[in-house]
Amino acid sequence: MLCALRRTQDGWEALRREAAARGGAGWSALGHPFLRYDRAAFIKTLNDWGWFGDSPAPAWYQDADP
Repeated sequence: MLCALRRTQDGWEALRREAAARGGAGWSALGHPFLRYDRAAFIKTLNDWGWFGDSPAPAWYQDADP
């Protein structure tokens, strides 16, 4: 997942989307609430993105699409 906190210039979203696609990843522009750590907000976002990897998902992960 390619993540960024805000837009920095015109065309930013298209550039990030293309970079993520080239790497086989998704992308997300995170809003101001992510400038400060809030465990519940981060977990909600990570659950929304889904789990990917060779290792088991962490204990806090809840698959939204079992």
